[in-house]
Amino acid sequence: MLARIADRIERAIEFLARIKTIVAALAAATIVLLLIVSSTQRYIFGRPIAVTEELGSLLFVIVAFMAASESFLTNRQIRTEVIWQLLSERWRGAALVAGHLGSAAVLAIFAWKTWQFAFFSFELGSRSLLTEILLWPFMMVIPVSLATLVVAIIARSINDILALRTGKPMRSRLPPNEDLTVQR
Repeated sequence: MLARIADRIERAIEFLARIKTIVAALAAATIVLLLIVSSTQRYIFGRPIAVTEELGSLLFVIVAFMAASESFLTNRQIRTEVIWQLLSERWRGAALVAGHLGSAAVLAIFAWKTWQFAFFSFELGSRSLLTEILLWPFMMVIPVSLATLVVAIIARSINDILALRTGKPMRSRLPPNEDLTVQR
């Protein structure tokens, strides 16, 4: 039963992560388009788009944080292979789960702290300096993305612990793009 709940949560997060990745890709494309148009205007008309730097940096926040869950769920996150190679096969699974749970704890703290800061920005109605873009929607991307990642890590950890107990392959150890369906 726990495996099914964790699997459903992970599948829901996978769906949400795909949507967030599409938003991140659109933000990256917008940054490129904005830079091309602004550079063209600078060299042809002598006036770049005023919002380029501020909007570009805010869109970069979307690119950086929105794609984090997808990279974790597809096993494309950064790993420290040197330490991994030093562990025996027996300890690798336990170390992986411990690392995930430790990461989830740290990310949960970051999510809470960035939520507090973003909410304070919302209460103040803070805006960017030059173009007065409303900042809190961009700031909320960070805690929401971190919270999504925390839920994904916890669900994956539950699935990995259950896999360790039954001797099945752990999802976190599968190569990218492997079929992640849970065998029942």
